[in-house]
Amino acid sequence: MTNFNYEFQYMQKNGDEILSLISFFLGLADMDNFRGDWTAFWFAAFKAVLLGLGIAGALYLILVIIGVSRMRGHKPVHGKEEFLNADAYVFTELNPKGLVRFKGEIWRAVSKNGHTISRGETVKIIARKDMTLLVDLYFDDPSKNI
Repeated sequence: MTNFNYEFQYMQKNGDEILSLISFFLGLADMDNFRGDWTAFWFAAFKAVLLGLGIAGALYLILVIIGVSRMRGHKPVHGKEEFLNADAYVFTELNPKGLVRFKGEIWRAVSKNGHTISRGETVKIIARKDMTLLVDLYFDDPSKNI
């Protein structure tokens, strides 16, 4: 039985896909006994393609592992804390009710103290009650944002 057949049978029997693929490519890279009637050029080209695919697959796997490990390091923020003191943009005039855009989503909003806030203004989110945000005008001077 050639290395190719052995590696293929190994892949079919075991569920460990990564180790199976590695052993499959290593077995194909050592196919000196499997040449058959292939010319030396085509056989060398086939081995080079397999080696390139193996290296590309390994690099992809490394990038996925690095990406997942970086994602695990970030603590997601959900709930009311996500909204506090965040900036939103007025989508429709708040008089005192209207719509604001926050993180790409449209939310119902009510202006603090019933002020009218025109469309396109930047507002600061003060609180969230259910699906409605309480907002106030955003000032560049932090002492005015109370």
